[in-house]
Amino acid sequence: MGEHTYYGDAANPTGFERNNALFSYPEFGDQLIIGKFCAIASGTKFILGPANHRLCSVATYPFQVFGGVRSGLPPPHLAQLPFRGDTVAGNDVWIGRDYHAGGKIGDGAIIAAYSAVAKDAPLYILKLSPLLCNGDLEKGKGELRRVIGGEGPLAGEERPMKKWYDEEYRFEIQVVGYLRGEKPQGYCRNGEEIGDIYTCTYGCPVNREGQGICSKTMLLLFPLMEAVRSGGDLRNVGGEDKYAKTVVCPDGCVIFRLSATPTGNENFFRGEFVQQ
Repeated sequence: MGEHTYYGDAANPTGFERNNALFSYPEFGDQLIIGKFCAIASGTKFILGPANHRLCSVATYPFQVFGGVRSGLPPPHLAQLPFRGDTVAGNDVWIGRDYHAGGKIGDGAIIAAYSAVAKDAPLYILKLSPLLCNGDLEKGKGELRRVIGGEGPLAGEERPMKKWYDEEYRFEIQVVGYLRGEKPQGYCRNGEEIGDIYTCTYGCPVNREGQGICSKTMLLLFPLMEAVRSGGDLRNVGGEDKYAKTVVCPDGCVIFRLSATPTGNENFFRGEFVQQ
């Protein structure tokens, strides 16, 4: 924890490490790192990476952690947990009460009370100093470094890139059936179920849990997406509609239906968005 950072708790402020840094197990190697001049309200809970359970098992219960007669039945899984790495809060972070989160919180961020944040919070999110209001992020970062006297634990990390071009098509890929059998077990590594939906514009299609589509299936879908973006008609390659075509995954397991919806935006090249 950095200099001058405080935790406001009238009941037990000295119990922060035990009561507020949850799932801090040394054998996993994850740490909670908090920068300088942070204001942390009562009830804040930092949930570290070891809170995760393996999702691709028959059961999410951690049999091997608790031992006993069943600990040897499932395959070893501790090394396959979804490790997230250190939980980090930068400098000058203000966190409202009863906040629950993990991941990384950028310098100067303000996190509302009663929040539950599941992914990284960028630099200065919800924070507007006079310099930042004028749009000068670099000067604002310099001002913070001058005031606190140095760099924070997130020094050198870049801000997440924001997509600057609105694509002209939105794609949806839906699981509509299986080519063999009535379930994906034993065939499909992603565990696709009928009705699962992936969406994207230009990036990789993801479902509502943020899981990406099978990379081998994407090898089939990307040329079809490019054909649509080029003004083509998917009926010319066996599609059911100008903007729709059904394909079978390369493993011969899952049947997907690709459909495209025009957004009304200009083409990336003809609209002269690309810099030649």
